[in-house]
Amino acid sequence: MSKIKETLQSRKFIITLLVIAAAITGFFTGHIDIEKMIEIIRWAAGIYVGSLTVEDSAKKIAGLLKK
Repeated sequence: MSKIKETLQSRKFIITLLVIAAAITGFFTGHIDIEKMIEIIRWAAGIYVGSLTVEDSAKKIAGLLKK
């Protein structure tokens, strides 16, 4: 349970949610079209997943170097 709580409280996750909320708000207020909203959401999700991958890889490499 602590991993879920840690993820939900992470800055990366919160920023990703804020970007997605801003994209949806922009769509519903007419500032951007649906294609742009989808593109923004896809980029935000991709960057989030990529950053988690880099972080996990760095932790594994650091663990191997300590041995």
